[in-house]
Amino acid sequence: MSFSNYLHSRLHSFGNIKKNGLYYHYKSKNYNRKIYKVLNLAIQEGNIENILVVYEEQFGDRMIWARNLNEWNEEVLDEYGYKSKRFIPLFNNE
Repeated sequence: MSFSNYLHSRLHSFGNIKKNGLYYHYKSKNYNRKIYKVLNLAIQEGNIENILVVYEEQFGDRMIWARNLNEWNEEVLDEYGYKSKRFIPLFNNE
């Protein structure tokens, strides 16, 4: 398998994250949802195993962020002590 095909297969194996999908962060309160839009997936230079989610705030200065894919998908405890995904789809994102 060529290097290009390898990277392509790695990026497409994470189909649960949708490009242009809208998500909110688990720390957002119901009355103050902070929405983020996924721009793309990326590979960290020098570490092809580190897949990053590149996303943009849909509020304020619309800053662009990158977060490790494993962190994006991990479960965390919310302010009430319940398990929640760190980023929750706003819609079905299909």
